[in-house]
Formats: sequence, structure tokens, C-alpha cells
Amino acid sequence: LTDAMRAILHDRPGCGVGIRLPKGQQRYDIGNFPSYFEAFIDFAAADPECGAMVREHMRKILEQGS
Repeated sequence: LTDAMRAILHDRPGCGVGIRLPKGQQRYDIGNFPSYFEAFIDFAAADPECGAMVREHMRKILEQGS
């Protein structure tokens, strides 16, 4: 993906877009499994509908040492 982006920017100078995140927001890079899992867990734990269940499940897993 990075190579493709580099090629596009080379062929079309100035077409890139940068986004500044507001203070307190976190950027997630899901380009590999560990960072994907981290992002998924963060969003699942913060979910208004299922977050409490996810956090309780994680608590149980951590207590078991798995």
C-alpha cells in the first residue's frame, strides 16, 4: 500500500491529504495483526452496547493467565 501511495504522489504531486486528529484522539494503524488486535480490543471495549461484556471477558482471560 505504501508503494502504491508513493507512486500516486509521484504521478500526481499535491494530491495527498493529511488529517490532524483533534486532541485526545488516537490514530490506529491496522497494517499488521498485533496492531489490528489492539485497535479491535480498544473499540470493542468502548462499545456502548457490548463494551461491558467485552471488558468482563477480558478480565476473566487475564485472571486465568491465558
